[in-house]
Amino acid sequence: MEWMERMNAAIDYIEENLAGEIDLTVAASKAFCSEYLFTRIFSFISDIPLNEYIRRRRLTLAGFLLQRNNANILDIANKYNYSSPNSFTRAFQAMHGILPSQARDVCVELKSHPRLIFTPSKEAIEELNPQIFEEHDITVFGKSLITKASEAYETVPAFWNKCEEDQITNLIVKAGNGNETTLLKSVISDIDDDTLKYMICLDMPKCGVSEDFETLTIPSGKWASFPLIIENPAKDNIRSIWKRIYTEWFPNSGYDQEKGPRQERCYWREDGKMVVEAWVPIKNNP
Repeated sequence: MEWMERMNAAIDYIEENLAGEIDLTVAASKAFCSEYLFTRIFSFISDIPLNEYIRRRRLTLAGFLLQRNNANILDIANKYNYSSPNSFTRAFQAMHGILPSQARDVCVELKSHPRLIFTPSKEAIEELNPQIFEEHDITVFGKSLITKASEAYETVPAFWNKCEEDQITNLIVKAGNGNETTLLKSVISDIDDDTLKYMICLDMPKCGVSEDFETLTIPSGKWASFPLIIENPAKDNIRSIWKRIYTEWFPNSGYDQEKGPRQERCYWREDGKMVVEAWVPIKNNP
């Protein structure tokens, strides 16, 4: 697949510059997408943030150097872009469990994070066919959580459970003039590469809401909406859709991701089945 070749070209650039400065705009250009989209595609494919991959690869190579020659620890720290021996020592110990000075011992085994190589999946899966449309700006209200993106699949369900236990979800529905069939939605905003804000919310009613709730205005723009019919709640989940959006659809779509919040919307079909939609803001890929 052409996009896999582009992603591997980006990884080649990163690997060639681990001992030095890495310009993520250059890496993203080799994948023919923006830096914003590139970091998200990478995270969904590899299951770790890009900056964490770079950190692990540098510490892996630093460990090899310590074991194979008599290089000075300060020189190795500088080589792999650490500002001081102390910051290098802390990072090294966090990954390998030992101090850099101990890595020269013959019997020591260091952890190794291998170079990533993207390969196409052989699994036959249904093609993604999103709806593309324009949407006006909208203000939502609710309750939010700030969490690491790499931990979100644990922290977000726990956040939902907590909000339900504390009756916060009921308060949101009541303030939004909803009823027992009203389905809450969520809005996800990126703070940085591995931090996001997850908001359980509803659209702002015309009468407004109290200051007890947080509010957020989602700007107008172009969206791609990906529906998921919940046939088996234990199997069908929104995480699988998000991963496919970034690993299958974006690389071949001709679109780039627009910066801004993403949405998860739910509704009931006439046959009684629930549909969850993943909404992602998009723009034409130049």
